[in-house]
Amino acid sequence: MTPQEKAQELFTKFSSNTVHYDAAKQCAIIAVDEILNSIPSSGYWHTYSVEIPSAITYWQEVKQELENFKNK
Repeated sequence: MTPQEKAQELFTKFSSNTVHYDAAKQCAIIAVDEILNSIPSSGYWHTYSVEIPSAITYWQEVKQELENFKNK
C-alpha cells in the first residue's frame, strides 16, 4: 500500500467516527505519530532489522500525505 493510500485509509477510518474533517485528520496524524514514536530510534538500527529505516520513511510519508489533505 502506498503512503497516499494508507493516509486515505486512516483518514476514512477516523472520519467514519466524526463529522468533523479537521478532527478526523488530526486523529489520523496522532495515530501515525504514535507509530513513529514506537519505532526504535536511528541509534539502535544496528540491533534491529534493516527494514527499520524504510518503515520510518514510509510512516513519515503517510504523515506528510495526511498533513497535505485539503478540506473536502
